Amino acid sequence: MGWTYNVNVQHELAANWAMTVGYAGSRGYHLVNAIEGNPAVPVVQADGSLFFTAGAPRRNPNWGSIDYRTTDGRSTYNALQAGLLKRFSRGHQVQLSYTLSKVMDNGDAQLGMDTANSTIYPPNPYDLDAEWAVAAFDARHVFSANATWELPAFRDNAVLSGWQMNGTVSLHTGYPFTPSIQTNNWSRSGNIAGGAEDRPNVKPGTDPKKIVTGDPNRWFDPSAFELPRQGTFGNTPRNFLRGPGFANVDMSLVKNQALAETPGCRSGSKCSTCSTARTSPRRPGRCSPAPTRTRRRSPPPGGFCGR
Repeated sequence: MGWTYNVNVQHELAANWAMTVGYAGSRGYHLVNAIEGNPAVPVVQADGSLFFTAGAPRRNPNWGSIDYRTTDGRSTYNALQAGLLKRFSRGHQVQLSYTLSKVMDNGDAQLGMDTANSTIYPPNPYDLDAEWAVAAFDARHVFSANATWELPAFRDNAVLSGWQMNGTVSLHTGYPFTPSIQTNNWSRSGNIAGGAEDRPNVKPGTDPKKIVTGDPNRWFDPSAFELPRQGTFGNTPRNFLRGPGFANVDMSLVKNQALAETPGCRSGSKCSTCSTARTSPRRPGRCSPAPTRTRRRSPPPGGFCGR
């Protein structure tokens, strides 16, 4: 369940020009989340953290791992939206839009196929609130633009007139992803469902802003992380890093031609043919780093990778 709300203000700046500024938001409650339903029983240490001993029994020792679904998921969305429109006149039209937004939740999905950048299972089945972070689909900045230009060449020629050029531009920042430990059940919490992962520690003194290198061959610096003590949870937050942004440009050239009455066009109407071209400017990549895992090395008995 949930609710949405928005408010916006529109203002005409000049003839055929209009601007819109608004706010949009939403709240989601009782969303379905996946979680380990029968975790191992931990030892609560003096500082309140959990430690899972080797071979620790599960809460119900008569059962193994249980892939459990709960309805304690929640989410928030807040966005500033702005737009500028120039209505079609004098042979051209322009529309620009920009959104600054933030999506927060405590779980990416309920099925593994619903997400590619992180697991759907929280590492700590005893503390779902620790998963509160930006959502896997959070694109902080989104910009789009489109334009139409009626080419003035041969405008007075009945045969050669009617050429029109259209273009669209789409840009947005990268999506979050989570570094993870390659070794299954490193925390020994009993979370062994398919796709379940534990997370590493961020090394003390590491500047989070410098972890992402921007290098397409090694998008983030793995040396910024280290394995936590086995039987404990790492301190790396969910969706801690961001993948590369996205940019796309589409162009089309259209020929509008007034035709006599035919089965497809009424008399005096226009039919058109067009040719389109699409280009994506060279960028490090269109998506977050692929979930390639590295094999465990010894010592130490573990490794981690981008997920």
